[in-house]
Amino acid sequence: MFSRAGIWIIGVLTFLLVWAGVVAGALVIKERLIKKAQQATTIQKAFAFAEPTEAELAMMMQGGIAEGMIAIPINKALSIFACANKKCAVLGKVMPGEDLVLKEDAVPDANGWIPIEWENVNSGKIIQGFVNVDDIAVSYQQPPMTPKAEQGLDPETLVPQKDIPAAIIPINPQTLVGIACDFESDDQFRDKKTTRGSGAIITDDGYLITARSVVDLGYLNDGLDNFNLKSCYVGQLPESNPLPSIQAIRKINAFVRIPYMAYLAEVSYIPKGDDASDYENAWMDFAILKITDVNPDAKYFGGPTHIPESFPAAPFLISELPKIGDETLNFAFPSGTTLGNNADIKTLFMQGLISSVTGYWAGDKRYADSLFLIESHLDTEDTAGGRFGSPIFWKGYVVGVHTAKQQASRQIYNVSAKAVLENLFDNQFIIPIDVQ
Repeated sequence: MFSRAGIWIIGVLTFLLVWAGVVAGALVIKERLIKKAQQATTIQKAFAFAEPTEAELAMMMQGGIAEGMIAIPINKALSIFACANKKCAVLGKVMPGEDLVLKEDAVPDANGWIPIEWENVNSGKIIQGFVNVDDIAVSYQQPPMTPKAEQGLDPETLVPQKDIPAAIIPINPQTLVGIACDFESDDQFRDKKTTRGSGAIITDDGYLITARSVVDLGYLNDGLDNFNLKSCYVGQLPESNPLPSIQAIRKINAFVRIPYMAYLAEVSYIPKGDDASDYENAWMDFAILKITDVNPDAKYFGGPTHIPESFPAAPFLISELPKIGDETLNFAFPSGTTLGNNADIKTLFMQGLISSVTGYWAGDKRYADSLFLIESHLDTEDTAGGRFGSPIFWKGYVVGVHTAKQQASRQIYNVSAKAVLENLFDNQFIIPIDVQ
């Protein structure tokens, strides 16, 4: 038998062996975590522009619709019935802010009933439902008003000809941001929605510009006023070389993959227009956010642990305008790819598109004698969305902010940088934007 001393020694040795195993295991885990963080940091700093994979393209197209289908935006709840009769059971509803998706060749019967494919929320199976055209007409959300023909402007008269044109500057990738904002309804159901958009950092202390529709669900959407903004996540492009040129984008539809949403932001300014018309207020689709904190989850992916002392900022250009036909760049984050496989991890994919300026528009009251909207035409179709709030670059400067796209068209409308600055000035919201 072992003596008490022997038992004590064996116990001590056993404890030391177990402790050594724990320490060794902890060191291995720590080493793996450090290696993972280093890899994430390497991904962050050594990214390259590349063609999207097939999987990424499929993710991007989640924001679009299948070929042969049409999407009708809805602003009042629309019921889907189990048969062509309102006395039938209701299968579900298309809620305000969502789209009713139909086949292009869908034809209503004599009583106005159209068959549609509807997903059973319990089984996930696709079943046949019916919707009435009269209900669609009541619930249909009108697309943004097209600019008034009499408000068209001649660009040659908008800005005096400069003796020395603005120099072309590179676009700093880190001024571009993708944005995802979470909302929750204040009723008993606590429904949740997430908007996705794009933007640009415009001051070195972290103010950024995006579309108002990204941060305000009730803006131009009837029935969504009861949704309150909970949080906005901001993803910034890593430090890198300047963004691709127009020629490079034509050669390869460049994507950038970003592994995390680094920051949290709060809304600082929503446009006010007491002296503007309803038409002008409907088009004044921009908002100013302020980066206020880091996303606490970003650190697990090599992200920042604190807000930098200074952000790179995109300058505005209002002293010179592109001519009709001149090409502009639109860098944005397709909405279908904003959220990752894990709902708590938001991943961004940045894509550039080219558009050509097709017209300039004034308002009809406060901006009746001022550049209000810039109209342009995309070189390629964009079905994924997520461009709302994206900056429109010309010569490397921001000349507008993307606010609307015509349905079934490549035509887009952008509130001008000049109108943005005038609105901020009118309401005494003064921030240090670099303006040329």
